[in-house]
Amino acid sequence: MYYPANDNELLYLIKDGNEAAKRTLYSKYEYLIAKIYRESSYWRTTVFSDFKQECLMCLEQAIYSFQEKYKVTFLSYVLLLIRRRVFKLLRKNELFLKERNTQYVEPEFFLTKGENPFLLKSIILQMEFEDELERDLFFNCLLQNVKITQIAQIYGLNYQSVYLKYKKIKDKVENILTNSKV
Repeated sequence: MYYPANDNELLYLIKDGNEAAKRTLYSKYEYLIAKIYRESSYWRTTVFSDFKQECLMCLEQAIYSFQEKYKVTFLSYVLLLIRRRVFKLLRKNELFLKERNTQYVEPEFFLTKGENPFLLKSIILQMEFEDELERDLFFNCLLQNVKITQIAQIYGLNYQSVYLKYKKIKDKVENILTNSKV
């Protein structure tokens, strides 16, 4: 059960080895962690239990590294540590997701890294081309890196309409890669 105790009192008790004071401080800041999670966009990239664990590690670090000479409250110090850790994790997670997604979105991956013909064949089998232009865009622009302007000149179309078809093909490939069990 939480009782209204001053953070500094709890810190002194914790440093003396009082486990009840530590549990009290954890339960006091548990609500703050949940509030930070709900009010932010962290839920998009992190599961709550992982987020809570990282924040509790920051709280543990703050308990043993906080000093009154910092001239800030313990709450401000904990929030600073939590923000730093969470932003670091979000950047790391974003870079990981970006790196992982580029492997699947970029078609050059199929031909340059070990040439996986099985994967390429399964994509071609699942592709449904509406017309010859889409087929040419897939084989020439995506797989052989031919410029879209060259395809537009061959078909006598404007760049914008060909580019829209190109984006459509890329989206189809991305959907096949993310939804299939290859």
